[in-house]
Amino acid sequence: MTVSRSRKTAPTALAQGVILGVLVLCAGAAWTTGVWAQDTAPADSMTTAEADSTASAAADSVGASSSLAGLAAAAQAAGAAGTAGSTTTTTAGPFLKDFKNQPKAGVKASVRQYSYYGEDVTTLTFREGNFSNTSQWSWEDYRKQEKTTEKRSDKFTYGAGKMFPFILNMTGNWDWSNDLTTNTAGFTNQSKRENKNGTLSASRTKFRTGALINSLKADFQISDQKSVNQNQRNDFSEASLSGGYQAGFEIAEGVSLAGRLYGKTTSGDRYLGNSSSPSSASADSAGFGVYYDRGLGNGRFAVTRSNFDRKYLDFKKNSNGLIDTLGLADQDKVVQELETKDAVSLEFENTFQLRRMQLKVKLGRDTNEQDYRVSGIGLKKRQQDKMDLNWSFGVGSDSLAFSYKYMWKWDDQRIKGATAFRGRQYNKSRDFDMTWLRPLIGGTRMTFKYHEGLSQDIAEHVYNQNDKDRLLTDVSLRLDREWKGKFKTAMIFSYKQAQDISIRESRSSNNNVKDSYEISPSYLYYVAPWLTWDQSYQVFIQYTDYTFSELESVNRDDNYNKRGNLSTKVTIKPTPRLDIVVQHDYNKRFNATRVTTDATGQSFYHKDQNQTISKIDLGITFRVAKGVTLQGATYQTEDTKNIFGVRDRTTITRSGQVWVGTKVNKKWGRDNPLELSAMVKKYNAYGPAVNETSADYWEADVWLKWEF
Repeated sequence: MTVSRSRKTAPTALAQGVILGVLVLCAGAAWTTGVWAQDTAPADSMTTAEADSTASAAADSVGASSSLAGLAAAAQAAGAAGTAGSTTTTTAGPFLKDFKNQPKAGVKASVRQYSYYGEDVTTLTFREGNFSNTSQWSWEDYRKQEKTTEKRSDKFTYGAGKMFPFILNMTGNWDWSNDLTTNTAGFTNQSKRENKNGTLSASRTKFRTGALINSLKADFQISDQKSVNQNQRNDFSEASLSGGYQAGFEIAEGVSLAGRLYGKTTSGDRYLGNSSSPSSASADSAGFGVYYDRGLGNGRFAVTRSNFDRKYLDFKKNSNGLIDTLGLADQDKVVQELETKDAVSLEFENTFQLRRMQLKVKLGRDTNEQDYRVSGIGLKKRQQDKMDLNWSFGVGSDSLAFSYKYMWKWDDQRIKGATAFRGRQYNKSRDFDMTWLRPLIGGTRMTFKYHEGLSQDIAEHVYNQNDKDRLLTDVSLRLDREWKGKFKTAMIFSYKQAQDISIRESRSSNNNVKDSYEISPSYLYYVAPWLTWDQSYQVFIQYTDYTFSELESVNRDDNYNKRGNLSTKVTIKPTPRLDIVVQHDYNKRFNATRVTTDATGQSFYHKDQNQTISKIDLGITFRVAKGVTLQGATYQTEDTKNIFGVRDRTTITRSGQVWVGTKVNKKWGRDNPLELSAMVKKYNAYGPAVNETSADYWEADVWLKWEF
């Protein structure tokens, strides 16, 4: 579908944006008859429900509620402080107080690519406000493929400071990139993109009007993009205007009400492939909350409602949201899409504190409906309910904490062209956690943790075969002790069980229970101020039992695998300028499959694999002089694997790497400093996973920066 371009859309939106922005600011200035407390930074609370051209307008319930909470807190603070005002003064001085320029140029080399880059940062500080501009350029040439990438960008920000009775900020961005990639067949693809956008924002935060504490914010943005990839054009030119208002007041001591309104509109033109069409989007949201902090408790209740709609060009998509243009004529591959979404969020939080006991309760519900006019996705509905309970208290020297989390959510879909919904996909999860902290004799500390979690997936009307349950149990005990700063020890005992149960017969062959056991002692010994010895040992074993492994039609065998890991690390600092680290890791792994079980229930296993991995590392750092460091490291690994079967076989794999390098960071001058940073490393490696480009290469990053 091809639509002629409208030349009035973007300019009209621009004019409307300027007029509405001025009206909002003037209205705000005329409304403030009382005194107002000025902030030095723009309020971000207005953007929590913002819906841009590519995202939902549904407000983030956490962000929206927290912004309202801040305004409610300000209302309570203002109520406590009375009506004491503040005055704004302007500091005399030169118009331009400071000017800095920082050019920077560098080069990088790695196993993947060579890069050349440059940057220039300009900063101007005025008597009121500041301006900064960053220009960047880079060129990348890839070693392993025929590919080059060039990027250019320029970004500026301007803040007016206290020049106006509101906060005014301006930002602008220009990004350009050109990627040329040639594949093994000799075909070259160009991915080129140029994006320009600018934003003007104005806000006044937490100013008083009678009993109200108010915040206002307005944003105007223009965006323009020219892009091509795989000979497909993707351009747009749009303008948007958004604005928001918050108000809060204290209705009683420690109790406040706060509300929020937000809206955004976008219009312009879009081009996709050979099609063009006007584009538009609109979004709005409203929020209301009650906040309290009295006596032994504090909390809030908040409600947010938001919606948006978008009209844009898009490729034709299937019911899973994937591009589906196979077999379609070129004029049918691009469609005029209309996307709408409505969302509602409810939240309740309460915290009760009594000496060493604390109880936190959090309840929430989120619902939304999302509809597409053309896409095969059709209409989707979602709902999520959450409950979090946290209870902690101390008794004597013991500390206990309990938590319970419950989540119940579902989504449903009516595929485009269908007359009925497919059925809800339910997901339920419940988690219980307990933590017990207790000091024992001799400075020993105990930490005991217990976790039980159940998650369930259920498809209504059995529209799929993915119904399953997963039950997790986790118990661990940790003991820690320290002997006068010279010796530290730790011991961990852990047991985990995971049960995976598929409800439907067609998927039940994989039903299994995994039991895992772990013992892990470790210690850290400070032998001398220049020598430390750190060692840990882990023994781990996991049994996997398949529920229906005895059936001939089930190709699953019960098994176990166990591992033993010994890690030793020695740190040596013979001089303040020299650091040496030596580390050795020794791992043993066994895998076995159960072959029979006798009448007493004892199981017998056949060992399938025996693997030993030994690795030693050495690292050296030597500080030659201030700002100059020599570094080097090497490792050697030997992997021996024995596989037992009809014919036993053994494989031995060796690999290693060594690198040496230098790091330099020097500065010259005080008033106009010149800074040099250089890092150069030479790598040599061998092993089965090492190819020609990674066997012998240099890695470098050198740049020079000057400030004047």
